Amino acid sequence: ELAKKRYDLLQKFIRERFVKDTHFDDGSTFGSKKPVLLQAGAYLISQVYGLSIEPIQINGPTQAPSNLHELYTIGINTVIKNAYGIEIGVAHGSASSLIWSSRQNAFIPRAIDNDKTLNTTLKMAQKRSIVCAIRQTTDAASIFGEDIEKDDYGNPEEGPKSDVGSKSKGSQGFIRRR
Repeated sequence: ELAKKRYDLLQKFIRERFVKDTHFDDGSTFGSKKPVLLQAGAYLISQVYGLSIEPIQINGPTQAPSNLHELYTIGINTVIKNAYGIEIGVAHGSASSLIWSSRQNAFIPRAIDNDKTLNTTLKMAQKRSIVCAIRQTTDAASIFGEDIEKDDYGNPEEGPKSDVGSKSKGSQGFIRRR
């Protein structure tokens, strides 16, 4: 009964407070049939549940490599704790320093210099980890889909496996340009 009440309250909260493209996406950009939770929405849900979010870098560089085109991956584990400080969940997220550019038909750095590429890669890994952790530790997983339902990234040696996420006008890989 309590679980059903929590779920109903979360749905009501989402209907009343969530703004499309701020707290969630319709999912089409990411190849999902369900709406996709964005980081701002994950933070709102964490506040509703009284959760603390603790992202911890577990792998990847902590200082920018000297080569802008160097491929590296940053991994983040996000620990979710309840209002009493008890760990109730953990999830992993990662991001690569290089992203696929359909325009250039190649993998390119996430940003224009080494420090910004490291920072952007770190922030993307954190975002993925936080959203995943909130989806897994709350009822949000039944409402929101994954941001990517298939392994479509490919790798720098082979290129992408498909063009999911790259068809929207003004996009470069999975990053939409406004």
